[in-house]
Amino acid sequence: MAIVIYPPTIDWEYMRQRPQHIMSMFASHGFPVLYFNKQNKEGPVLYKAAPNLYVVNHFEFFMQVLFPLLNGEKKLYWSSWSKMLGIASHFQPDTIIYDCVDDFPDWETDEKNWVPLADMIVCTADHLQQKMQQQAPGKPITMIRNGCDWNHFSAAVSMETQSLHPLSPTAEFKIGYIGAWAPWVDEELIRKVASAFPNSQVIIVGPKLRADGDQLGSNVFNLGYRNYDELPQILSYLDVCIIPFRINRITESTNPIKVYEYLAAGKQVVSTNLPEVRKLQAFVSVADNHDEFIESVRSVLESSKEERFSLSQFARAFSWEQRFAQIYAMLKQHSPDIISPSPTPAKLSGLLDAMAKGYVSSLIPLVHGTVNSYYETKVLVDDYPMIGKLPRGEYQCFLQIESGVTLPIFERAYLEFECSAQHAATMDIIVQVGISSITCDRRQLTFRNKPASKPCIVCKYSDYVSGTISVEVTSILQGGSLVSFHLSTLQPQLIGIQKPRLTLISQS
Repeated sequence: MAIVIYPPTIDWEYMRQRPQHIMSMFASHGFPVLYFNKQNKEGPVLYKAAPNLYVVNHFEFFMQVLFPLLNGEKKLYWSSWSKMLGIASHFQPDTIIYDCVDDFPDWETDEKNWVPLADMIVCTADHLQQKMQQQAPGKPITMIRNGCDWNHFSAAVSMETQSLHPLSPTAEFKIGYIGAWAPWVDEELIRKVASAFPNSQVIIVGPKLRADGDQLGSNVFNLGYRNYDELPQILSYLDVCIIPFRINRITESTNPIKVYEYLAAGKQVVSTNLPEVRKLQAFVSVADNHDEFIESVRSVLESSKEERFSLSQFARAFSWEQRFAQIYAMLKQHSPDIISPSPTPAKLSGLLDAMAKGYVSSLIPLVHGTVNSYYETKVLVDDYPMIGKLPRGEYQCFLQIESGVTLPIFERAYLEFECSAQHAATMDIIVQVGISSITCDRRQLTFRNKPASKPCIVCKYSDYVSGTISVEVTSILQGGSLVSFHLSTLQPQLIGIQKPRLTLISQS
């Protein structure tokens, strides 16, 4: 069987979503899986998360040193982010699949540029399928909607959770939304639901991707991100589950995983009028407006809860096992060599296991000194690490090892950091890295007295496959001398430098 590669898109440990579920299905059916985390992380360069499933923590080292050992193996490249189609050649795939899961406007250019590279396209919603049929006429397109980990969530049916920390168990009803607090959630609808049921709790569980989740009413409780393992117990506490999404371009093409997970947990569901949820209308209440939504919630709360077993059994038809059966049938039809047994599976498994035990990365945080040409004699010791060319001066940043820290023995070293910028989506981030043989006291560092540096490399953010800018500095550090790294850019925007560090790779 081919090695299945999922490129850096979403970290393995963050919110168990469609990519993690599908890659787990491949692994459980005997396919070796390489799942690349979005950002480089400390720890094993490669670790075994489950039988046949390996998570890559450091993209550059893995691709430079370990990936070449897999030459000759068949590879299936599965991407759910159109941008990642453009870098598929890094992985030398035999088959490329684009898993079209969202209709984000800022993905359109990448889709038009890179979808022609895909051998097959998978879609999760009717609108997405229609779009792909227009963009890629003649390509095999298969509808494979989202699903649920039925065994995981159906456990909630037999649970009787009486309390949920830190909430009081005395509320009349518990109304819950489990999912990201994201721009497509209708906060005004949440406020109206909370107002309509003042003696009840409206509970939001999920990562906060916007800032207003804590100002929705005295009986609204935003619990933030919770571990995937906790969700069945949280669901068992709820009386009704809601999908309070706005209707817009993004949600018109959304096939929400949460509707299947709610149903698997035996919960009645009230949703706004999403096209993909309407297909489940026999089992889900769908509302056209806010007033209908509130009345549907009221109706569910006043109804019997005896339907929970039948709802859960209904959701079993949408398990990830069932969805994977569709994927396997698609591969069998369009790329049968990908599912053919490997001639030496034990050898490949042994090689991957050895890789997972071979190398480990350790991080050494770097202290920073930010300077600004507008305040050329001022020490900005409390400023965050940032660079940028602005009307009121050019920001530059110096990074170095904390005084007194010595480097351990290592095989490779990388200067690494993540970037953030207001206009990152429309303007590629470019960082210039210089090297200075002089370390500086950041408590006295100004733009005027900054040490001279020798240009080393220009880093264009879009050239990096993972979300981490990673510059190899092995030869610079192997001599044992300490240096300072000088970051700058000529771009007219402020660029934040996050988690600047040295990453050292050594044998474990």
